[in-house]
Amino acid sequence: MSVRVRYAPSPTGSPHVGNIRTAIFNWLLAHKMGGQFITRLEDTDRDPQRYKPDYIHDIEESLTWLGIEPDEWWVTGGPVGPYVQSERLETYRAAADELIEKEWAYRCFCTPERLVEMRAEQLAAGASSGYDKRCRGISKEESLRRAEEGEPHTVRLAVPLEGVTTYRDEVYGDIAFENRLIDDQVLLKSNGWPTYHLAVVVDDHAMGITHVLRGEDWQPSTPKQILLYQAFGWEPPIWVHLPLIVGTDRKKLSKRHGATQFVEFKAEGYLPEALFNFLVLLGWSAGEENRELFTKEELVERFSIAGINNSPAVFDYDKLRWMNGHYIRESDPDRLLALCLPLLADAGFVGDPPTTEERAHTAKILPLITERMKLLTDVVPMTEFFFRDPVEPDEKGRRKWLTGEDARIRLRKAREVFSTIEGELTIVAGEEAVNRIAESLGIERGPVIHLVRLAVTGRTVGPGLFELLEALGKNRVVARLNHAEIWVE
Repeated sequence: MSVRVRYAPSPTGSPHVGNIRTAIFNWLLAHKMGGQFITRLEDTDRDPQRYKPDYIHDIEESLTWLGIEPDEWWVTGGPVGPYVQSERLETYRAAADELIEKEWAYRCFCTPERLVEMRAEQLAAGASSGYDKRCRGISKEESLRRAEEGEPHTVRLAVPLEGVTTYRDEVYGDIAFENRLIDDQVLLKSNGWPTYHLAVVVDDHAMGITHVLRGEDWQPSTPKQILLYQAFGWEPPIWVHLPLIVGTDRKKLSKRHGATQFVEFKAEGYLPEALFNFLVLLGWSAGEENRELFTKEELVERFSIAGINNSPAVFDYDKLRWMNGHYIRESDPDRLLALCLPLLADAGFVGDPPTTEERAHTAKILPLITERMKLLTDVVPMTEFFFRDPVEPDEKGRRKWLTGEDARIRLRKAREVFSTIEGELTIVAGEEAVNRIAESLGIERGPVIHLVRLAVTGRTVGPGLFELLEALGKNRVVARLNHAEIWVE
């Protein structure tokens, strides 16, 4: 079998982690099996409260950013296009007519007001909600006449009144639904636009989709789609439903847990390889205990449907940040510089575009902080003292290292020694200066190191002192040591 899989997002929101994981799993299966990864835009929901054209850009950018560009999609085209559902409306209308002719569907002339009244009565009676099949008994002749006269109507699926609809899920096993509990789903709306159920089946068949990998929340839709495949006489795809993504509280992941959308993860400073690696492990296992870091190539080699489990996958933000920190440290220095400079420009630390000197200065200080970075955005607070003089010191540090006459004496001695350094303030020169200060005052190096760090950075923790002194330069270090005397109490 030549594997063809699809990712079918809707422009009713920026892609969230569930969407992105689905895209990744489809891409991995296609690449593992030498097949094709297709992306189709399902844009038939035009509710202005949900549909936003800007979301299409987010969808495209997320796939490009992750490095999982489709083999066929609306951007590049392909042999079974168009890949945008709003450009395939006549195909869906013809399909609905075929279903009516085969008596697998019927026209429903119920008004919206009548449907609201029906649901209210069902609710009052404590009955299950669903269409009461009132229009199912209309003869084909009357139905056609009323439609030709222009009476508004929808087209509904004629679900068998008895029996069971079953299918095999590659993750959840054999699943059965009693037909009497399946609603006569609307397939074509009164405006002639299809609903999800009709469009997805027609498109998956037309595009030769062999495997449908999608979220567990789509399971209730599957029996309706199975019935449509039966109605058309088409072979259904292999069904693969992916486990739900939950927060650490075991509840469905939502904004209350943290970032959920692609644009948020990118803005917060996650690298694509980190998000890719992390999302693959939500609901899938490579079967290698105690290993969580994989290259994209390794994941393609190891990926299989058999590795997908049916337990809810916990989205651990701490683990994602740890993983992101790893990939930051693994990044090429030039790439990391290119990613960080715009963040520093937004903070006003460098120009936009940065000067040659600013680029060189940033390139010098980035290696000093990457070991502690977990997000690209960490670069702003971690490097601020390299670009701006500290306004106030860490209060706890001030009370410990900048209190009393001893602190004032040590600061003055530090300013004196650093002022007399000949040439550039190098790592070696900085360490020698600290040693001279300690020896001249008859104290250990530790208090001198802490005092100098606090005076020049305003902080008690950070990069190695001698490395940051070199990056700051002699003039700035001396000026800050001089200024820090006003902090002494």
